[in-house]
Amino acid sequence: MRYTLIISTFLLFCFACRPTPTKKKEEDSPIPTTTSRSLDEAEKEEAESAVALRHTEEEAVEYREMSRPKRVRCWVDGLLIKQFPGNQMPKVGTMRLDEEAEYLYQRTARLSEYVFRGQKFTDAWYLIKNTAGIVGWVHGGGLKFVETSPNVIQGNEGQTDVNARKSETNAVSTENDWVFLPGRRMGPIVKNTSEEKLVALFGPDNLKRGKVATIGAATEPCTYIYRESPDEIAITWKDETRTKVKAIYISNIGGKWHSPSGIKTGMALGDLAKLNEAPILFYGFLGDYSGTISDWKKGKISPATKGFYIVLHYDASKSSQEFLAQVKNEKVFNSNAEPFRHISVYVKRIVVYLD
Repeated sequence: MRYTLIISTFLLFCFACRPTPTKKKEEDSPIPTTTSRSLDEAEKEEAESAVALRHTEEEAVEYREMSRPKRVRCWVDGLLIKQFPGNQMPKVGTMRLDEEAEYLYQRTARLSEYVFRGQKFTDAWYLIKNTAGIVGWVHGGGLKFVETSPNVIQGNEGQTDVNARKSETNAVSTENDWVFLPGRRMGPIVKNTSEEKLVALFGPDNLKRGKVATIGAATEPCTYIYRESPDEIAITWKDETRTKVKAIYISNIGGKWHSPSGIKTGMALGDLAKLNEAPILFYGFLGDYSGTISDWKKGKISPATKGFYIVLHYDASKSSQEFLAQVKNEKVFNSNAEPFRHISVYVKRIVVYLD
């Protein structure tokens, strides 16, 4: 009996210590079909996201296009109006110099190159309706979009119109019209407008003192108006008492400041050439004078260039890196140069002098 009890206990112990079968770990198991479906769903979501992004970009382009002014002005004489877009299409009319037309918010996706007054323009064809009621397509290189804002004084920097001359006669305006006349005024600011007067014109909350970059790594003390806003300007001084304006810097994109003809920061190089009605020479994108315009080639902007200068830059996200590498030096380039067909160049900074 005693031995029977010992054997029974021994057998019970052995069976109790024997490991029981367990399920295989989940990570060692084949990938279930549900995971495969998840991968398919992820790919589907990625594809849907790509479509949504493309639609968003298309909507953004459409919004920008529909936001453009409804009227255009021809800046060359005899611009051909075609029945359909394209150089070989039948002609249905012409536009005279300075003639305006209605832009019908249709343009081609395909771009083509034309030369107007020595400047090459790579642009789309635009559907317009002229004053005679003719509807047709014209090449965008021969058009300027007409700003309809009441604040815009239409004219040229060198030969201002009646409104501009009236504004200069009234040396300091009670309101800021956002127009700069090189060598004359910047809104209500003239060469003898002191910092104290700026406080009265713009309010103490809109003025701050600081330093502004001038040429290369150099900086100068300045008075900022509308600091860190699109309308920001920086004023440097000829004297320590800040009573005589030396120069005014416009460096932010999207602000209201503009010249009589519509020059403003953010403007594309091609649009600037249209205003000049001639090619433009400027330094390559390297060194102290990077992007600075050196010669307006006797264009319409030339008479005013003693009163201001412009610095150009490029949008890297919209430019060919291959061609950017060709212009990152200190050479002087013509706006017609081949690389600039592949580089998005715009007005980065405007520096205005008031005497």
